[in-house]
Parts: sequence; structure tokens; C-alpha cells
Amino acid sequence: MTNPYLYKRYAKILKTKINRKNRSKDPLDNAIAKLFDASDLLEEIHKKIKDRRMIQEARKQFIITSVTSIEVLLREYFIQLLDLEIVINKFSEQLNKKDFSIEEMEFINENHISKSELIADSYNFQNLSEINKIFSDALSTNFFKDLKDYEFWFDKKNKKKGFFKLGDFYEDLDWLINSRHDFVHDINYKVKLPKKEVDDINLFCVKFALI
Repeated sequence: MTNPYLYKRYAKILKTKINRKNRSKDPLDNAIAKLFDASDLLEEIHKKIKDRRMIQEARKQFIITSVTSIEVLLREYFIQLLDLEIVINKFSEQLNKKDFSIEEMEFINENHISKSELIADSYNFQNLSEINKIFSDALSTNFFKDLKDYEFWFDKKNKKKGFFKLGDFYEDLDWLINSRHDFVHDINYKVKLPKKEVDDINLFCVKFALI
């Protein structure tokens, strides 16, 4: 593919497609495993490292991994929804409006890139307004509003069990996404992250993943 922008875009979709084959078919299993791994690693750092600067850096990396896990989970869920004909019909118009070049079509067909993957790639899963809109459209509901009152069973490594509601999660999730962005794109960005706050973040991310 001669157009470097298009090649980069489709190569990214293809790489994600290949990586998907090397992990569980259940997006939730992947997200929970990554969240627990990140939590376990941070716990080991808390036990063995006393340097405050390094601990703060580890907590930042924990937030980056946690938010990325949620982002990937939402994208994979959306792709699964798009695999349903009743859902993809709601989003197909944007593909119908696009004029794919012969070169693009050849790359898409040769690599078996699906309509669902193409559509999902056009959305930003780090933008709460966009996340709410696409899932609301896909499910014919007010997605975030319904999540507030959604009740589910939570079991964190058999330590905590019970029915939970997410409640007013929007501000917490918005803070997490913005913090991840700041940590990744501004190396000079500084914020103190107390251990209790980080523990609460881990619990929140696991609960959100279980919706």
C-alpha cells in the first residue's frame, strides 16, 4: 500500500486482529487478567521498594495499564456487537459513504479485515461521550444511565463478594482517562497518588469491566 497513512491505519487493525488470536476469545477474561496482573505487580513493588519516587512512577504505570485494559475491553465488546446483523446495520452507513480505493479493498480482502473491525477503528474509546453514544446506539438504550443502576455479582479472588452498583461512575472514569493521557503524553506531569486511592482505582476498574 503506497499511501503511508492508510497503510499505518490498516496495519494497526491487522496487528490487533493477529494479537486477538493469541489471547482468550472472551474480552472480559483478558481485561480481568491484565487488571489483576497489574495489581499484583504493584503490590509486590509496595512490599519491596521504599523509594517514594519509584513507587509513584509504578502507580502511574498501573493507571496506564488499567485504563488501557478498559479501553481494549470496550473496543472488543463493540466489535462483538457489530458482528450481530441487527447492530451492524445501524453503523454500516458510514462504510457505505466511504469510497475505498482498489488498493485499500485489496488489502482489506487479502487480510480478511471485517466490517466490524473497520467500523470500530473509526471510534475513540478514550472519549466518554463517544463511548456512551455508540453503545447507546448499538443497544438501543441510554448506556451510561443504565450502568449506574446495573447490579452485578463481584468476586475479587474470593476476598470480596456481594452485589454492587456502579453508581455515579462518570467522573471517576473521566478522571482516570484524562490522567492516563497526561501520564503518557506529558512526562513532566506530576500528581501524588496515595495507596488507598490506587487500591480504589483497581477495585473500580474491575467492577467497571464486569458490567
